[in-house]
Amino acid sequence: MNAMLRAMNAERLKLRGTLAVWLCVLAPLTIILLGTMMAWSMPLSLANDAHEAPWRVFINNLLAIWAGIMLPLLITLETALLAGLEHNNHQWKHLLALPLPRSAHYAAKLAAMLGLTSLATLVLCLLIPLGGLLIMLTANSPLTGPPEWEYFCGRALATIVAALPMIAVQMFIAIRWRSSSLAMISGITGTLVAMLTPKGGSFGELFPWGLPATAVMGDPAQRGFVVIAGFTAFLVVAMLGAWDFSRREYA
Repeated sequence: MNAMLRAMNAERLKLRGTLAVWLCVLAPLTIILLGTMMAWSMPLSLANDAHEAPWRVFINNLLAIWAGIMLPLLITLETALLAGLEHNNHQWKHLLALPLPRSAHYAAKLAAMLGLTSLATLVLCLLIPLGGLLIMLTANSPLTGPPEWEYFCGRALATIVAALPMIAVQMFIAIRWRSSSLAMISGITGTLVAMLTPKGGSFGELFPWGLPATAVMGDPAQRGFVVIAGFTAFLVVAMLGAWDFSRREYA
């Protein structure tokens, strides 16, 4: 445990003030600005769904864009940046020469990615009410009262858990191969496949890049399955990645 804490503290110091941290603010801010401008220009569209309250429609629209497009691309870029800290400066040999288990370094990278993903999602949750307040200033705004905190915080948390397999896969690729292009191509390809896959099918529920969107747009049964399957898949892929990392030589 002490080795893990030391490795995580090193990751924290390396990430301080980097682009990887700033992306956790810029990515959700972009989604809020785009979603708010769309709702601002068509405020009555939030009231067209008779089965959902306007606040829920607004929240679901933003979370769907976040989980289906921005989050997979963000994880792709963040994992490439995290692994690049060692690949670009030839730091792997230095790290692996330290008196720490190799698994501690790999686990610290995964923990850093989970922290960055959680931070970005938290920023999104904090910005959603601000976007809703701007919509309230428009004429005939359907949004009234405070947002349903429990509703969208629960979905946001499910999105983080559903993204765990994608984090594990992208982190494995980014660390396993020196070229960041391979990590970027795999993430972008996975995102496009997830976007083009019909929702509700078994493939969409099991495809790592499509799990966050299913967690947002699926029914409660699908959401529960995605959360359990996502956490289980993360553990399996993370252990396989740590095993491969412990037996390879890095330049």
